[in-house]
Amino acid sequence: MRSAIAAVLVLCAVSGPGLADECRDRFASLLAKGNPDDVAVKTHITQKVGGAPETRNYNYWDGTGDWMSEMIEPDNIPWSMARGDTLYMSTDKGKSWSKVRTLDAEQNKEDVDARRAEEAKTVRNTTCGEEEIDGVRYRVVEGDYTSMLPITYEHHNKYWLEPDTGWIARVSYETIGQGIEFSVLQVVERAPDLVLPKPE
Repeated sequence: MRSAIAAVLVLCAVSGPGLADECRDRFASLLAKGNPDDVAVKTHITQKVGGAPETRNYNYWDGTGDWMSEMIEPDNIPWSMARGDTLYMSTDKGKSWSKVRTLDAEQNKEDVDARRAEEAKTVRNTTCGEEEIDGVRYRVVEGDYTSMLPITYEHHNKYWLEPDTGWIARVSYETIGQGIEFSVLQVVERAPDLVLPKPE
């Protein structure tokens, strides 16, 4: 998909401490909050870890905390889904589901929020500008940060925002840790009619 994208990058030079601080604060806010949690989305995720083959999947978030991951490539990896406090797995592409374990969804959210708040304190090297992809112009915010829970990783994130709404339409993550490089590209679509399966 990325090979079909014609991108023209127009990065604005950030001059003066005021603009630099504004850009950094914008990046830190995107890192800590992302898109609103109460909006249902369908996200196409392309991921590569080290020298391993690239993987692709769809991730569905229904706006209530429930989610499902649908593998595309390779297609022999089980799907997973969280409904309420239960994690499920499907080995037949969503036709049937089996319980894997019980989740503590509230604690997981608190842990993620705390980790993001700590990571936001390490933000640096931020730039803000504009970029056009497939005829659509986005505001772009990118920068570096460090995570240390439980192992230290260095990250570079790049966000493509709808100029009128601030919605994160695309985001890329480049991560280095323990000598391994990770790269992830997410393309995020609103999905107001999303309905997740109900395991029997």
